[in-house]
Amino acid sequence: MKKQRSSLCLIEDDDFVKGLRSAYTLVLITHSTIDQGVEIDVTGVEFTSSCIGVLGDRRDIRFRVDRWVDNRRLCDRLPRLYHLDRRKEGLVWDKGAWVNNEWCWEWEWVRSIRGRVSREFEELLDIIQNIVVQSICRDKWRWALGVNSDFKVKELARLVKEKILHEKSGGQNMIWNKLVPKKVNIFVWGALKGRLSVRVELDRRGIDLDSVFCPCCNNIMETCAHCLVTCDLAMSVWNKIFNWWKLGSVNAFTIDDLFSSNGSANVPNFLSRI
Repeated sequence: MKKQRSSLCLIEDDDFVKGLRSAYTLVLITHSTIDQGVEIDVTGVEFTSSCIGVLGDRRDIRFRVDRWVDNRRLCDRLPRLYHLDRRKEGLVWDKGAWVNNEWCWEWEWVRSIRGRVSREFEELLDIIQNIVVQSICRDKWRWALGVNSDFKVKELARLVKEKILHEKSGGQNMIWNKLVPKKVNIFVWGALKGRLSVRVELDRRGIDLDSVFCPCCNNIMETCAHCLVTCDLAMSVWNKIFNWWKLGSVNAFTIDDLFSSNGSANVPNFLSRI
């Protein structure tokens, strides 16, 4: 799992999402996968809480910190008992043993059970009394967010991208142009929102830079508008494009002018779509 990245970065170039995406790859969930999923929860996709254990041979599900009983974690449901447990991260396998072909629960506490903790212990006994322990199959995991409870990296990457794009757009719907690649749509949207990783934005995030001036002209701070519109280099490119399309000169000073109003030019409908 790649390290967490800021949602201000472009999604198609973001290592975090690229690390998730693996088209049509099916991956088995383990408790280590769930631990790594904390990084995914930061994006707003509730990954860790959507992984539900189905008890088998008890060798992968952790007794207190995984969701396998009533879709809740026992450490949240019984916090006092959790703090008294000597093996807080222990597997279900660690909490008992087979005696005469019958599973018997065993507990290791840092001190004896007494006082208010006794009520939690009684509740724990009520919870586990109907649990069927078997050794003929391995522990399994259901993914509540997946189709047929199957976990796919491609589906997780899609959910993460949708969530981040929704936050970046301020809750507004994305407007997609099917005539250009997806990454171009995302780039234009980030430009219109002023969320490209230009020097001014990087400096605002606390990244130490030698200079915030445009590396092309070295005269004006590198903002989204300057980088794509008002910089001499950028404007020369747009002038060539407009001349190529026989549209005259460019009359734009902001990104919104350029992409929303086509630079105040009389652009034919079929060209404005591009």
